Amino acid sequence: QHEQPSTDLAQPLTPVEQPAAAAAAAEPSRGTVPSPPSPEWIVYVDQSKTSLEQGGAATLDAFLGLSPARVRVRAAFFSKTASSSQSKFKGPYVRCIPTTVSGNHYNNNNNNDKAFEVDQVNSVEKVHRILTRHMGLSGVTLQMCDCLKLKYKGTGYLEAEKIRPAIQAYNRALELHVPSQTGVILFMRAAAHAALAASQRTVLQDMVQELSETVPPSSTVRTLYTLAMMTTQTSATVGGESSSSSSSSFPTSSTTASPSSSLTIPLLRRLVKDGKSQETQLGRIQYWHGLYQHALMKALDDALGATRALPGYAPAYERAGSILSDLWRLDESRDCYQRALELLRLQQRPQQQQTKNGNRISSSEDDEQLSEDDDAAMASLKKALELVDLRQSLVTNAMAYYPTASEEKLLLALDVNNKRF
Repeated sequence: QHEQPSTDLAQPLTPVEQPAAAAAAAEPSRGTVPSPPSPEWIVYVDQSKTSLEQGGAATLDAFLGLSPARVRVRAAFFSKTASSSQSKFKGPYVRCIPTTVSGNHYNNNNNNDKAFEVDQVNSVEKVHRILTRHMGLSGVTLQMCDCLKLKYKGTGYLEAEKIRPAIQAYNRALELHVPSQTGVILFMRAAAHAALAASQRTVLQDMVQELSETVPPSSTVRTLYTLAMMTTQTSATVGGESSSSSSSSFPTSSTTASPSSSLTIPLLRRLVKDGKSQETQLGRIQYWHGLYQHALMKALDDALGATRALPGYAPAYERAGSILSDLWRLDESRDCYQRALELLRLQQRPQQQQTKNGNRISSSEDDEQLSEDDDAAMASLKKALELVDLRQSLVTNAMAYYPTASEEKLLLALDVNNKRF
């Protein structure tokens, strides 16, 4: 059966980061879990390069999010020969295979007890239609569809760097209380809060730079202070000599104050004025630093929530580790990174290549790409651990150099450092 493209797509899917798909693949690492019920359908969603370019990752995520327990959803790599006879079809491509024809949940009038293939599955509505109309399944609610659409909407905003609308979309999605999507949405909202914190950190750095330009070097301040004191003493000395000299009412050249003494009061007033202005700017800096830390704490709450909802999903731990590192909670950050590495090593176990009707579900080229992705992820985590060690050294040196500095001032100095440690 060939699914014709719909003209009323409410929210097209986009090939963006889809943690649910990876989380589903990581489920075996959770440990002992109850055996799932025997599947009535197996849905293969093509994840080949062509399909991914047309939203295949999002299609896989939509099937994982909407399918009931009796449906098994699998990422697949359809070989080129499998679709060569159907070159007119376009991705994302889906193959649905029933495992049994028994049971009264099928609508035999629609022939939905037979295997079928569909292309151009590029919207939540199409996934919902396949599950309910073509496969005859119940329990796939419109509330679940709305949750997915809000999640994709939030991710679209996040990609466009519209951070606050993204957070609002994720908030609305969570309000629908779809358990299967809670961990995924928390994971994505953590990214949005972290992006907000990064933008606030940029503002904070600019404000500190502006303040530093108004503060003269210590050598300049010392010179000005010395000059002011010298001119003040000169005026006092000249005044004393004047009172003990002749009682002439006209000052002589020897009783005239030094010309530089007229700069003393204006100079001191300027220093006082600049000091008040700098104090005000410092207050603004502390306010923005508070906003930055608050955004990081919100991101951390969501990231840790994602690790609890998706305990087998390595990127959730990686994101939590990154946020903890930005909060300078380095021991906890290291623990999260180590857990992410453990999960990746578990997921690198060789997977058996599956076949169906003589067609390879995966190819050596796709397997090689997966291996390269895993290697890149592990290299990124190892680099993150090195960064944690570097930051620990930086904190140790800062505390030794400024032993009397308060924790608040020390964190501010570390956070606004121009180099990204």
